[in-house]
Amino acid sequence: MNELPPHAAAPTPGPSPADAGEGKAAAFGVRAAHTPPLGIAVVGAGPVGLSLALRLAREGRLVTVYDGKLPEQIERDPRTLALSYGSRELLEQLGAWPRAAVPITDIHISQQSRGLAALASTHLQARAHGVPALGYTVSYGALVAALRSALARHGAAIATQYGVLVSDVQAQPDERVQVWGRRAAGGTEEAFGPPADLAVICEGGLFADQAQKPIHRDYAQTAYIANVTATQFKPGHAYERFTPRGPLAFLPLAEGYAMVCCAQRAPSESEINAAFGSGLGRITLASPLIAVPLGLNAERTLVRGRTVRIGNAAQTLHPVAGQGFNLGLRDAWTLATLLQTQGLGAALHTFGRARVADRGALIAATDVLA
Repeated sequence: MNELPPHAAAPTPGPSPADAGEGKAAAFGVRAAHTPPLGIAVVGAGPVGLSLALRLAREGRLVTVYDGKLPEQIERDPRTLALSYGSRELLEQLGAWPRAAVPITDIHISQQSRGLAALASTHLQARAHGVPALGYTVSYGALVAALRSALARHGAAIATQYGVLVSDVQAQPDERVQVWGRRAAGGTEEAFGPPADLAVICEGGLFADQAQKPIHRDYAQTAYIANVTATQFKPGHAYERFTPRGPLAFLPLAEGYAMVCCAQRAPSESEINAAFGSGLGRITLASPLIAVPLGLNAERTLVRGRTVRIGNAAQTLHPVAGQGFNLGLRDAWTLATLLQTQGLGAALHTFGRARVADRGALIAATDVLA
């Protein structure tokens, strides 16, 4: 088990001889003849959970994915995600890049102060960095649909349990873990699936619905999310504006923008225009405002026995930098890479430490900017 600084990491049992043997075989791209494929339960069929499941299945793991919602409910999620260029490269390796993704070629960052239009501004350009895009936007549902399409090509290695509300993952006498839950449509608590060698919890939910984790801060802010149009729409241009009320972001869509306004109360259309200025012309709300309470809620320890937490189950961040999914995808990729190159015990022993710097830096940065 490993924790974020400044607390010292608790000792984790080292790899067993069997783990070491498995790791040597995996390192050379082969599996020992007597070693059956690892069975892995992935709890959460959002983008992070499905990305992990897809990578694991491609590498010969037996994967079962659980989610309390049905696939069509997940794919109807209209929220917009910001994907980094690095995330695109990883998703392309999985054959799951969504065609609906919109490139971000320019990012404008500015600061507004009371009585002053702007104190400072920065303009980042993709061409200056030698890349086709600085990032991308895509709807949550479209990304899930692309991942599910890729997963369908690995059907034999992946089982899905949609409509199952997972309540617990229990350690078994043989060190494996058993998933417990109930059907969302009703029913009693029961065991689902065979015991797994490893459970990975990816489902975190929204800040307001979560149990308090060791690193916790309520920002007393709400993200007001909506689609907007602008009379001077600039394709590919994203905007982040720091205002006295809180950060205001516009992410480019095929037409218009996805707006995220972080404030203590819902903004009016006139207040949005006043905060942003005239750079995009007249801004008009094109959808109802969705309110999402904001806070920091993060684990220090990612590994407990044969259960690992990644993505939103490991950390829920302020959306100011738009990096929540990208961080979760790196969690998933690191775990899958370690499982490919090391035995299970060694991989879990290494994983928490391997994620300390990346997680710690982004948690600190978003906390300061919130």
